[in-house]
Amino acid sequence: MDKTIIELLAGPLTHLVRNAGDHGIESSEERIKSGKPARGKIELNAYHEGSFVIIEVTDDGKGINPELIRKSALHLGMKTETEVLKMNDSEAVNMILLPGFTTAKEISDISGRGVGMDVVKESVEKVNGTIEVQSKIGYGTTIYLKVPLTLAIIQCLIIISEGNYYAIPQINLEELITLYDDDIDDHIDSTGDQEVFMLRNTLLPIIRLNECLQQPRKLTKKK
Repeated sequence: MDKTIIELLAGPLTHLVRNAGDHGIESSEERIKSGKPARGKIELNAYHEGSFVIIEVTDDGKGINPELIRKSALHLGMKTETEVLKMNDSEAVNMILLPGFTTAKEISDISGRGVGMDVVKESVEKVNGTIEVQSKIGYGTTIYLKVPLTLAIIQCLIIISEGNYYAIPQINLEELITLYDDDIDDHIDSTGDQEVFMLRNTLLPIIRLNECLQQPRKLTKKK
């Protein structure tokens, strides 16, 4: 990996390991009561995937309770009750990455788990990386960091619109779908003036790149 990336990751990784030890791993007494070994375990794994390195920080502690995260988000005014109800457990857990989110004063069970996580996220995003949290109550938490091998080369999807070439960083692509003639007839529809595409029983609005990039015409006064 680039030396620059390694230096920027030192702080976030240190924080994640300390967080796992301080707030993820239970006391020996609690672990024995729940049928776990008295000594907790924190693992760091790293592996290569395409042009990225995936780093995992895993603990076998108490895990993060999504319901407690939802309550904290409501208490802090960061989410409305309607927004919280629509969230699945994974979305709720990943709220610990939001700036200003903390459970330190409101909920002692996971006190401090969210403190500084927004800083970790910011550091990872500085090197065009991503971070994700997965947790299961009673079994532990895993933090996934996905960072590029180098900042000098970025894998991109090259597209052409109106004769112009554009590069979309691969890290920003959620999914790529190719439509053929029959697919266009079967999956594309319109609601009013909006074209929509049916993807796995979900209607998605279609936004045409050439229309987004069109320059507004300048009006010229007639003499």
